[in-house]
Amino acid sequence: MPKLSEDRRIRRSDDRYVALRYQLEFTREQAGLDALVLCDDAGLVVASSGDAAVCAELGAVAPLV
Repeated sequence: MPKLSEDRRIRRSDDRYVALRYQLEFTREQAGLDALVLCDDAGLVVASSGDAAVCAELGAVAPLV
């Protein structure tokens, strides 16, 4: 039976929203972005990483794009 690889995650959470924020933070840092936002069709921010004001603005204009 093959050995399972080690878990490489440094930060983890059982709370799905915190875990999602951690994932967005990691992705934003890797991509060199100032902000990264996940929002619904109405522009409501579900999760974000970066400056809160910038993320809110990105969420608000996302439905228009």
